[in-house]
Amino acid sequence: MIKKIFRFLAEYFVFLGGLLFIFTMGAIYAFLQPEGTLVNITFLIIVVGWIIFLIKYFWDLVEKDKKA
Repeated sequence: MIKKIFRFLAEYFVFLGGLLFIFTMGAIYAFLQPEGTLVNITFLIIVVGWIIFLIKYFWDLVEKDKKA
């Protein structure tokens, strides 16, 4: 029972932490208002990478729950 509670908290901590990271990167980007294609591409790659990570993470959780 306690193991399930900790697992639940860990799963949602990763999700909320990931969303917080994405919004933080957006806020930093908006605050700095960087110029240049290289900087724009760098921020875009970081944010898209985190979104892909979150989708894959929850996809794996759903698949694991189906098997169990």
